[in-house]
Amino acid sequence: MKLPPWKMTTAQFAKLHGLNKRTLHYYDEIGLFSPAFKGENGYRYYDYRQSMEFEYIRMLKDLHMSIEEIKEYESNPSSAGFLKIADTKLTEIEKEIQRLQMTADSLQRRKEQLLLCESVENLEIRLEKQNECTVSTIPYPDGDASIAVLFHHMMNAFGAQQLRDLNMGCFLSLDKVQNRNLDSYDGLFTTAILPDTDTMVIPEGAYLCGYAKGDWQQIPQLYEVMCTYAEQHEIMLSGPAWEIGLNEFAISSMDSYVTKIMMKADNA
Repeated sequence: MKLPPWKMTTAQFAKLHGLNKRTLHYYDEIGLFSPAFKGENGYRYYDYRQSMEFEYIRMLKDLHMSIEEIKEYESNPSSAGFLKIADTKLTEIEKEIQRLQMTADSLQRRKEQLLLCESVENLEIRLEKQNECTVSTIPYPDGDASIAVLFHHMMNAFGAQQLRDLNMGCFLSLDKVQNRNLDSYDGLFTTAILPDTDTMVIPEGAYLCGYAKGDWQQIPQLYEVMCTYAEQHEIMLSGPAWEIGLNEFAISSMDSYVTKIMMKADNA
């Protein structure tokens, strides 16, 4: 049977819109979207003019509206109803864009950190430029904190999202570094401004940076090398020492762990 030019079978309509025809059967069964005509043989026939309506329904589904929400609007479409949906979904989309942008920034930062880890040697010293950065800080937990204790402490203070998306580390005063009192950190920090935390500014400028490969037992030796380098090159250090892990998300052993320490070099 030759169909009128405005009629399409279920298979033809499904192909036109790039979906499985079972989806169309399902939508018809639940009353969400039905063919314009059903023959005596039970065959479904769609009108080309239904394409716009169908794509509109798909758009609403892409906006994470439930079947019931779509059916409710479709049963009584109105300008006011659409504007309400638009305002709500535009707000949700903006939040999702911000979330995805944060994820993209995090991936780019992690990529750069891994490339840096591949380029440095153990106990390597560099002078690097640093942009100004404001960080949130919390006190370091009392006692000799294990990795598990530190992780739990940061999770409670900063939240899981920060652990996943942002850099975190610890800091200690220059006085402690120069006196080799390295067992008592002053606090933990994250590169985000969070509520209920203090903030500190890492000033723009040149920084003496050191890198250690391996577990945390390398840290005292790295501080020793950095202080010796500063003395030999008459570099005036100031502010706290900022200590951060660069690749904990991409290693299977602490032997591959890379720590970065940086201290402001005022006259470099």
